[in-house]
Amino acid sequence: MLIKLKEKHEEHLKFFSSQPPEVLENFCQLSEKHLEKGTVSKAYSNAANKLNVSPDTVENALKSLIYLMVETCRYQVSEEELNVTLLALGFSEEHRKILLQHLQSNLISKDDLRPLKLRTPHYKNLQWRLEALMMSRSLLTTAGECSIMIKLQLSTGSVCLSVPPDVLLHITEVFERALAEINSRHSRRALRMAPLT
Repeated sequence: MLIKLKEKHEEHLKFFSSQPPEVLENFCQLSEKHLEKGTVSKAYSNAANKLNVSPDTVENALKSLIYLMVETCRYQVSEEELNVTLLALGFSEEHRKILLQHLQSNLISKDDLRPLKLRTPHYKNLQWRLEALMMSRSLLTTAGECSIMIKLQLSTGSVCLSVPPDVLLHITEVFERALAEINSRHSRRALRMAPLT
């Protein structure tokens, strides 16, 4: 399977074609450190000074290299497929060997990508009960006050809420919109592209 990169990433990766293989080797090591520890803007300026280019050029090239690494991991591309992809991107034989060595060295696995995922609380269980409070019979008009007790069990704990019917109606509308959104084409495409845990 040929990895299809966005045009901007392809353009940024062309930076390495004009650089010696040692520069690409250093960038591969820097990208692995970037994945482990996060962004280091000082490294961008140091590399830019050594190569006589702007820090933005260095940052874009590094981010494109990281994107290539992540896509290789996500699709678990074989060495042959990766070689074809790198050849299509215009890398020389020496550059391809360096990239193949780093991209296939299993330094990046799906386990390494798990901390990068967005973690939000999600529902495990939803319990509710209806409690009605009736007004005194001595009043001329009997009006009822109704509140609904909702117990939300989240992945981080549980929360009890007492809500009036209009708020419950709003909550159900929000849930219905969320269900409709998850069934949209955009959401299905995003879920399909998301790495499995």
